[in-house]
Amino acid sequence: MAYASVTYTSASGTTFALTNSNGDPIPYIRKADIKVYVNTVLQTLTTDYTFNTAGTAIVLNTPVSGATVLLQRITDIADPTVVYTAGSTLTAQDLNNADNQLRYGLQEFQDSVNAGGGVPDGDKGDIVVGGNGTIWSLDTGVVTETKIGSGAVTSAKILDGTIVNADINASAAIDYSKLNLTGSVVNADISASAEIAVSKLADGAARQLLQTDAAGTGVEWTNNVDIPGTLDVTGNTTLDGNLTVGGSFDVTSLNGGPLAGARNRIINGYMTVDQRNGGASQAFTAGAALAYSVDRWYGYCTGANVTGQRVQGASAGLFRYRFTGAASVTSIGFGQRIEQLNSADLAGTTATLSVDLANSLLTTVTWTAFYANTADAFGTLASPTRTQIATGTFTVNSTVTRYSTSISIPSAATTGIEIVFTVGAQTSGTWTIGDVQLEPGTVATPFERRGFGQELALCQRYFERQSEETYLGFPAPDATFAHTFPLMFKAQKRIAPTIVYNLNNTFNVSNSAVISSTTYAWSLQVVAASTTNTFASTNFTASAEL
Repeated sequence: MAYASVTYTSASGTTFALTNSNGDPIPYIRKADIKVYVNTVLQTLTTDYTFNTAGTAIVLNTPVSGATVLLQRITDIADPTVVYTAGSTLTAQDLNNADNQLRYGLQEFQDSVNAGGGVPDGDKGDIVVGGNGTIWSLDTGVVTETKIGSGAVTSAKILDGTIVNADINASAAIDYSKLNLTGSVVNADISASAEIAVSKLADGAARQLLQTDAAGTGVEWTNNVDIPGTLDVTGNTTLDGNLTVGGSFDVTSLNGGPLAGARNRIINGYMTVDQRNGGASQAFTAGAALAYSVDRWYGYCTGANVTGQRVQGASAGLFRYRFTGAASVTSIGFGQRIEQLNSADLAGTTATLSVDLANSLLTTVTWTAFYANTADAFGTLASPTRTQIATGTFTVNSTVTRYSTSISIPSAATTGIEIVFTVGAQTSGTWTIGDVQLEPGTVATPFERRGFGQELALCQRYFERQSEETYLGFPAPDATFAHTFPLMFKAQKRIAPTIVYNLNNTFNVSNSAVISSTTYAWSLQVVAASTTNTFASTNFTASAEL
């Protein structure tokens, strides 16, 4: 049996009796001589445990469960328990304590020998012995490099996976032959900033290119380049032979200039044609119906009246449209309705909207695309008959800047498209719009600038002003004789237009009226006032706007 220790295995609770394996109490001289280990960890008196009142049991401050608890007496024999001096009184207690110090020390030594340790517990300098000589702990830092013999540590003694990157010196030169890299280097092992020299690639034939093979699992040098996706070329490209394109071919310019014509579905996008005002300022009434301004474009406002005017653009002969804000304005709109015949092919495709914008007050311009619910019938501002396709915003400033966005046109949009730009409370400052373009595809190409004569003819399909006088004369055989004059349009109209005419320089005229109107011409009837020659002149406007 062990005289001076007891071990509780799979122990639970807080209180453990100081009795040895034979059931006898373990006596001690000082409480500090009793060592307590929980799962081989030495506990601290008061901090981790105390004695019961009788001093016959250890009470842990924290309960344990399933633990191994070792209670062991290690008597301090470094100094005598009792010191005798000449003439002192000799008591039985002193004699017992002196005897017990010797007896307890011998018992503890005997326990250590019986346990097979041969070394009594305690601090031995660099080594702390515990558990009746069965637990030996080396102090931190005891084993130094000089104490390890050469060749004493083999790779078998190093636990796999324990050497990490931090264990390898930054200046370590590991020979390439020591690395097993065959088939082990993957894409993730190569830094994004790595620059692999061309010299490291196998040579191909002259003028060949490197591309992935047909299976997509390797690379090859080839004379024929297949590009399944998008080819972006930022510089100049010179082709020695023919270029064959199986799909769509999107470029922003050809020969440094605009692409082929008829791309822009907006008419008068550069605000050049202004038959109604001739460049003069126009007032827009708040809350009123939309009012046409420069050809093909209408405007409207809410909150307060505003003015709009065609202004010079970047140079003479180039124009933009500009609104001037006013106090209490809550919104301004500027839009164009595109005829079914000019937009139906965009249905089910992606189109790109581009525009030049500037605003000296506001920083947001909203764009919205609609399609008519029935062919070329968009309704009014108060009662629209249209369906929204998409909407978005451009963040603008006071400098004219070009903006663009892609719009997915639904397959139902075969009935005409409407593009509207709006701003909010333009209570002061100006809003400038120019070079508006709506084109097929996802690439914003340079603005398509058609010749003025062509642009004017396109505008006259929807509105025509004949400012020059057309002279009308006829002899009147009786006082109520009526003569009808056919007047031709300069361009065929979208529908039979609404005619507004002025009758000037009249002589012997009692009245006049529009007799008929077609897409090609209209008829003006002039009625004589008496039996004599009759004379007049006229000018007119014809509107077939959407």
